[in-house]
Amino acid sequence: MFTNYLKIAFRSTWKNKFHSAISISGLVLGLTAGILILIWCQDERSYNQASGETSRVYRAIPNFKSGAEDKYFPTVPSALDYVAKDVPGIELSGLIIRNWNEMVLRSGEKIFSERNSAFVDPELFAILGFSFSAGNRNLPFRDNRSIVLTEAFAKKYFGDDNAIGKSILREDQNETYTVTGVVKTLKNSQVSYDFFLPVSIINQYFGNPADPKKGIDGDWRNYDYEMYMRLKPGVKTSIVASQLTGLQKENVSDEITKTLQYSLQPLADIHLYQPDGSPGLITIVRIFTWVAFVILFIAAINYINLSTARAAQRAREVGVRKVIGAARHQLFFQFIMETLVVFVISMAISLLLIALVFPLYNSLTGKDLVFDLFDLAIWKVLGASMLVTLLAASVYPAILLSAFQPIQAIRGKFSIGRGNHYLRKILQVTQFGFSVVFIICTIIMGRQLNYVQTKNLGINKDGVFRLELKNMRGKYDAVRNELLKESSIAGISAAGQDVLQVGSNTTMNDWPGKDPSQSLLIFSLPVERDFPELLQLKLAEGQGFTGTAADSGYFLLNETAIAAMGLKDPVGKSFTLYNTKGTIAGIVKDFHFRDMHQKIAPCVIFWKPGWAGQLYVRPVPGKTTAALAAVKKLWTQHNPANPFEYNFLDDSYNKLYQADQRMGELFKVFAVVAILISCLGLFGLMAYTAQLKTREIGIRKVLGASVASVIALLARDYVRLVLLAIVIAFPLGWYGMDRWLQDFAYRVPVRWWIFPLAGGSALLVAVLTIGFQAIRTAVSNPVKSLRTE
Repeated sequence: MFTNYLKIAFRSTWKNKFHSAISISGLVLGLTAGILILIWCQDERSYNQASGETSRVYRAIPNFKSGAEDKYFPTVPSALDYVAKDVPGIELSGLIIRNWNEMVLRSGEKIFSERNSAFVDPELFAILGFSFSAGNRNLPFRDNRSIVLTEAFAKKYFGDDNAIGKSILREDQNETYTVTGVVKTLKNSQVSYDFFLPVSIINQYFGNPADPKKGIDGDWRNYDYEMYMRLKPGVKTSIVASQLTGLQKENVSDEITKTLQYSLQPLADIHLYQPDGSPGLITIVRIFTWVAFVILFIAAINYINLSTARAAQRAREVGVRKVIGAARHQLFFQFIMETLVVFVISMAISLLLIALVFPLYNSLTGKDLVFDLFDLAIWKVLGASMLVTLLAASVYPAILLSAFQPIQAIRGKFSIGRGNHYLRKILQVTQFGFSVVFIICTIIMGRQLNYVQTKNLGINKDGVFRLELKNMRGKYDAVRNELLKESSIAGISAAGQDVLQVGSNTTMNDWPGKDPSQSLLIFSLPVERDFPELLQLKLAEGQGFTGTAADSGYFLLNETAIAAMGLKDPVGKSFTLYNTKGTIAGIVKDFHFRDMHQKIAPCVIFWKPGWAGQLYVRPVPGKTTAALAAVKKLWTQHNPANPFEYNFLDDSYNKLYQADQRMGELFKVFAVVAILISCLGLFGLMAYTAQLKTREIGIRKVLGASVASVIALLARDYVRLVLLAIVIAFPLGWYGMDRWLQDFAYRVPVRWWIFPLAGGSALLVAVLTIGFQAIRTAVSNPVKSLRTE
């Protein structure tokens, strides 16, 4: 019986080539787009997947009040970890802090500049579930000159040799490290560094080995470290969080601690949610998951509409089969089998197409996804896609077609019912409505991304490039004077951080009249004196640095900081930062030192000799190549062993919005796919309508109907449906984009003209699709259609 169903299904598919081609094309496009999107969503959801012991792993999140705002941070003071080891509910805890310094490493003749490393507590490897391919996870570091590598990093330096016991020289500090462990790379892990150093090494740079309380063990001021912990089975997170809060309040009595409360964030939530538990990347993942299923549904609608539209043609076939003994359930399975054949053909073509476009898709998403049919995760995606599409496309047509009464069907006296006509129209409106929503989203995303790229940041970054000073760090004045002799260089300065991603912040500040209960979190940027002039920061009040020794006691605060402090006539008043008391010399106008997802925060700029390790160079317009050559020449003299590496601020700024740019590009692609699928369905239905009305059109033309009136007859119902879809899509598109724009602190307004533009674009495409078939039918010879009358 199954073989018979299969033969009939293939015969029917082959016999109705046009219908099958339209259905298969729509399903191929829908399945390809839907599966690609779901693979990306599955990958994002797979980060930090917790199982076994790691399901009890959490990150400590401090929450405190800064002015009227609640602030949540993923980092804690390092001393918390050392007192937390006495908390009964904590099984293990450990710190990790990214190493923001570039390290130049050498092994034999191999030398590389490395930026992706971290300082960690030895317990962290066990907490996060790292597996060691060499070395001992319970004793990863033997001393402060130990280093743990990932497998890929070990292969980079030592090839296939056993890395354990091998030495790596840090050229820029003349320090030698011994490899004591090699870890397997965790896929999609929060902790994705190339190599790890013991966190205790920080004490030799900033601590006092003779007094641990003056090192990281006793540092309650700087919130720089991530703290992970594995709880004992059955322990409540709220109890541990409360105990951590109590421990800090026992040891510290500053303003920030008075309002402090700790919470614990599950490891599995870190990638997708904000530290306060609100949605982060999960919002984008959910949007794209819905986009995938909408596209799959749009593709299924094509099949439903074309199948139900052809119901009249297949009525006699159903009648004959019922007369000769076919039961309704047998006809039902026959039509399900026909759908399955079309679906299997579509899926096979789709999988081939996915394999072909996957490298391009990886380039578009910026990921290194793998399309492996032996991967269970891939089959989860394929299974979801197949289930949604197959159920949506098969069940209703099969029920409708198998329901005809045999005698009426054979005599041609049947009706597929007004309800079925209405359903087909509803599905068409749904299909085109979603397509219009995609167009609206694409336009608004494009405007927002263009806005963040062209908005005045409050600094002039055009043409400026930066690099690490390294061995030139203590010779800044000499380096500056030497480079300013070059005719290709317009300006030189230095700063302690990337001016577009300032991350250092503190509550260690004070000023006259400060409310004792107030805790101001302020971002701090150490610079050389001429930095404001180099980047053309605007002064609202006061003066900049003077070039004299007095500059060491001068602070430049931004307008947001002054507003948060509530100071009137601030210039000349005292200000204390990091226990250094000085004077507010000037107020700089607000400038963007973080991405536009975040509001401009309070910021202080100060001069601290030796703290500014990044050199900023502004070339003379048109002489960038010469400026780079001059800087490289001087670099080679001071850093002969280090590769010359630099980056332009324009490139750094664009990287801040790479994820948004990729989302916008993906939406463009999928909007085009949705429109194509909708137009394929519209084209198929229009062709079927023209076929049904061939004789009617012939009679009308013989009686004198014009080509225009025939086109109007064929097209008006479809145009009305498209117009209705556009009207329904407007509020949906507005709502979706309004939610997306909330993620930006600085955003474009949603203008009214976007909606008629999107609707007009969709209508134009629909009219061209309908018009082609309508004109072809309207200009045909009526004699051919009436020959058999």
